[in-house]
Parts: sequence; C-alpha cells; structure tokens
Amino acid sequence: MNFDFKKKTVLVLGDIIKDSYYDGSCDRISPEAPVPVVKIAKGTFRLGGAGNVAKNIRRFGIETYLLTLAGDDMVCSDLKKACLEENIKSFFVKNKTRKTPEKIRVLSQNQQLLRLDFEDEFANSQQKEEHMALYQCFEKLVNENKCDLIVASDYGKGTLRSPKKFIKLANKLKIPILVDPKGKDFSIYKGAYLIKPNLQEFQTIVGPLKNDKDMVKKAVNLANSLELKKGIVLTKGAKGMSYIGIDGEHISIITPGVKEVYDVTGAGDTVIASLATCLVGDVNLTIKDSLKFAARAAAVAVGKLGTYSPSIEEILESQIGVVDKINHSPHKGGLTKFLPLKNLLEKLEAYRKEGKKIVFTNGCFDVIHAGHTDLLRSAKNHGDVLVVGLNTDKSVSSLKGKGRPFHKLAERVKVLEELRSVDFIVCFNTPTPFNLIKKIKPDVLVKGSEYNTDDIVGADTVKSYGGVVTTVPMLGNLSTSRVLGDLKGSR
Repeated sequence: MNFDFKKKTVLVLGDIIKDSYYDGSCDRISPEAPVPVVKIAKGTFRLGGAGNVAKNIRRFGIETYLLTLAGDDMVCSDLKKACLEENIKSFFVKNKTRKTPEKIRVLSQNQQLLRLDFEDEFANSQQKEEHMALYQCFEKLVNENKCDLIVASDYGKGTLRSPKKFIKLANKLKIPILVDPKGKDFSIYKGAYLIKPNLQEFQTIVGPLKNDKDMVKKAVNLANSLELKKGIVLTKGAKGMSYIGIDGEHISIITPGVKEVYDVTGAGDTVIASLATCLVGDVNLTIKDSLKFAARAAAVAVGKLGTYSPSIEEILESQIGVVDKINHSPHKGGLTKFLPLKNLLEKLEAYRKEGKKIVFTNGCFDVIHAGHTDLLRSAKNHGDVLVVGLNTDKSVSSLKGKGRPFHKLAERVKVLEELRSVDFIVCFNTPTPFNLIKKIKPDVLVKGSEYNTDDIVGADTVKSYGGVVTTVPMLGNLSTSRVLGDLKGSR
C-alpha cells in the first residue's frame, strides 16, 4: 500500500527541554576536592523532551507541529532556532516568570560524568494564565490544521499539568492522542487513545509485578479504568516492550542484540515517535509490526551518546520488512553510502547542526577480515557518524605494489556498505587521505594501534581545531597482506 508521509501531520504537545553537552578530556583530580577535572573542548545542544519527540517524527518526513510552555529567555531562543532548523513548526507559550528547562551533561571519553538540571517549580496559581493561553493555542492549531494524530509528551515540567481538556477536545475531533506519561497519577490521561509508560512508571501506579500474567491483568484493569481507546505499550529496557489492549490482547517482543546500556537518554521519545509514525496513517501494519519498528528505532537511539533521532535508513538496516510496508524505503531509490566528496560534506554539515560527532578512519580494505570489522566497529563507538576513506585502485597499487588490490574498488565498496558500523564511504586517489581529512574535518580520527598517534596522517590537522586522534587495539595478528600470503602458500 502506497503511503506518503508528507500528507500527514502530527502535533506534539509537551515539555521541551534543552539537552546541552560539554565534552572534554579528564586526566586529573581537582586539588580542591576529590572530583575529576574536565577540560572542556566543545559544547553542543540538542532538542530534548517533547522537542526530541517532534524531531524524531520530523526525521521520518512527517509534517510536525510542536506546542509547549517556556520561559522568555535565551534557552527558549536557542530551542526555537533549533526547531526552525529541523523544519518543525513550533509554538512557544512564554511566561517571563518561568525558566525554560535545561539539562547540562558533562562528558569525557564518551561517558557522562555529571548532569546539571536548571528548572523552576511553580504553584498552580502561577500557571493558570499560561495554561489558558496554551489551551487556546492548542484549540486553534487542531481546528485550523488537519492533525492526523497528537502526541502528548509529559516530562513533569508543567505543560501537561491538566491534560484532560486537551484529550477531551482531541476525542471530540476524533484525533487519536498518544501519551508518554509521568508522575503518580495517570487519571489525568483519562480518555487517551494509548499510553506508553516504562516499567518503573507502570509499577509505581499498579504495584510490583509477579509475572507476565499479572502484568497483563493489571494493564487491562488500568487501561479500562482510564477509558483508553486502544491500550498500553509498556517499555522494559533491554527486555523489549509489551502491548496490552483493552480487550486483553497481549504481544511482547524482545529486540535481538540489544543489551543494557548506561545512557538511555531519549529512548522513550524515540519509541512514542515511532509508534506515532506507524499509527499516523493506514500503512497496513499490525501492532506487532509497530512494536518491532519502535523497538529497533530505540535500539539505534540508545546505541548513541545522548539524545539521538534515528533516520529511517538506520532503522531500515535491522527492520527492513516493516519499513518496506511503510513504502518509505530509501533503498528502493538506490540509496548508497558511497558518496562524492561534495555530497558527503553537505550531509556532514547537516549532522553537525544536530550536534553529532563525526569519526573518520581510512584504509584499502582489500580482502576484508575480522580485524577490519573490529576496527570499524570500535571507530564508530567514538562518535555518531563514521566516514570511511577508501583508497582507489590506483592508490592501492602505488602503496601495495603489483597485483593489488585483490578486489576492485566497486567490490570493496559493496562489502563496506553492508557493514552496520559504516555510515559513509568516500574514496581518495592519493597515497594518503591528508587532503580528505582537511576537508571533512572529523571530530575524531581513528587508526589501528599499530600506528603511533603522532605519526597518523592528518593528526596535526585534527588536533589544531580541537579534534581527537586515537587508536584502537588490533585484533590478533590479522592483516590483508598476511591473509593473501597464507593463501599463496597454501596453493
């Protein structure tokens, strides 16, 4: 069934948060107190909270509106600008006495060391006027724009303090409303189409769970007491997620290959956004299909550092069957990871605006073996987007001599494109990728541990603008030359 996301519109209502990240080196303890000293090298920010939900939905190509409460401050201005860059149509109901929430995370070597939260607590009397303005804006948006679905993202910051009237209007207009709940009182979400609590939030409401049978029973009771139209999606971290319908239908899925991770920032946002994507139109998806799609999207998100909005291409790699049903598969149009330098630079610029870290490594990658795949996987773990510089056939010959490469450029590209860790491939015709590195300007330059970091081509260039040069351990004594030598010797 053909489906065009551009003809659909989703309104996200909820608490927007500025997710800020400060990254640097940490190699000493403060003399003032037993705490680490982080020398900050760079700082970025991303849309968080309801902003991240909206960004996730927009990245799937759906027209997205965002409505939120905010302060009249610089944090709000930054978030407004970020929404504009993401083509999200945002509406901020401002209050000069309110502070727009911001979470600052301090990181070193891809690990979060500290989080600072900036937000205000307000009495109900102070919120009455802004909530009236919020509802009026909501009413205008849903009446003047054909919204196919509404997502309510509650982070407990005040936007959804009284969501009942919003849900009531959505039901009157027959617009499904999905809720990502918060707090100890779910009765405020009465009448929603579906709610998506995590396991901890769910048990806060219904009590400890004995087993799956007990989970289903308590979920059905809760769904019916809340008069939900569809049911409950329960996220359970590495254990996957479950759907329990108001009629007792129960589906649980476990996402293969997903392990416990330390940084789950934004995973719930990705799940609710993915469910909205699957439900926004008639794409002939079962609830099980939708759960699988959402689980794989969340798996991609938690595999990255901090708030992350996965693309349809990334989810496609592990969930191609579902994406094909949506009929939005870029591979049908001949998508390739192998790009001309000009096109690659344009894509990398867009990723940088999202605060993503660019990693670069290079090689001939002739007769790919376990050492290569381990290098690429390790390199990808140093950032968000991995670019592989690939020697052309002429370049390989000049370096390795007659008879090399063993596989031509097109064949080497095809193998690299199949590796999940590789995001983009760009070739270079010179003996070294020095000029390529100067133009790409990666945040992290990675090579195998057989190299000394000071001797790595492009190291000085990367360090000059604050980038990182690092090596990853080699896997055993593997090399293409040795593999080819062994093959010749066995003849």
